[in-house]
Amino acid sequence: MAVVVADEGVIQIDNASDALQDYSTDVDSWQLALNINGSTYHTMSNRWAKALEGGVGGTLTLSYLNDTTATELAGIVRAWMLHATAKGGARSVRLQVPDATSGSTQYDFEVRLGGNADLNQKTAGAGDPEKLSLTLNVDGAITASTIA
Repeated sequence: MAVVVADEGVIQIDNASDALQDYSTDVDSWQLALNINGSTYHTMSNRWAKALEGGVGGTLTLSYLNDTTATELAGIVRAWMLHATAKGGARSVRLQVPDATSGSTQYDFEVRLGGNADLNQKTAGAGDPEKLSLTLNVDGAITASTIA
């Protein structure tokens, strides 16, 4: 069995020009979490619960380095949230695990702003790089494929 190492992955998000841009060197962790809206119910004739499946939703949570360069992920996120005319809207995301080579798994989907977003995070006396976090809502279907 091939085990995926936790620090292996490629993350691409489209920039303001609708082109996928690799931000793997900015992101230090991500989590793609899916949830299925399901429910259980009982009927009078059966003591065992039955279940139904509803829609699927998800979130993408990123931890990334703060960089003042406009073309780095932190700059793209700031513009996405705060720009007077180009804010909001859906962005494309591509995750490749463990990498972009043949046999790796690729996830493609759209996201929208809608969760928590750090713009700055300061700690007095710290010498560590500033890390920000962002939670995005999955908008529509997630497509999973194997890279040929």
